[in-house]
Amino acid sequence: MQPGIHFFDGARAKRQAKLIYQDGTSQRLYPTVFSPKTFIEEAKKFPGVESVTFNMDGTFEVMYQGQKLQLFPNFDVKVTPLEKYEHVKPSVKLKGNALEYQVQQGQQLLTSELSFSE
Repeated sequence: MQPGIHFFDGARAKRQAKLIYQDGTSQRLYPTVFSPKTFIEEAKKFPGVESVTFNMDGTFEVMYQGQKLQLFPNFDVKVTPLEKYEHVKPSVKLKGNALEYQVQQGQQLLTSELSFSE
């Protein structure tokens, strides 16, 4: 592989990345969400969630109604500009076969998708 960042479809997350350095060595890059602490606080409010743990690889482990699930953030983040003085509360919603996490950063709304598996 040529030096640079290479994206590919992964088994765990929709997209994964590998950084290839000039000397041929590589490093895998893992996506995560902006403000994992806020995500955990919001995810705990979701009905049936007993616990949420943030892992060092950017994933989350969730105990949901006695079942252990793993959440995999995606690299794709939708950024929506907000009006001056507009404030949007963070939220976690079930959207199809994924979770949608929204959090405000400055005057932008960041929307991330997290896929999950058992």
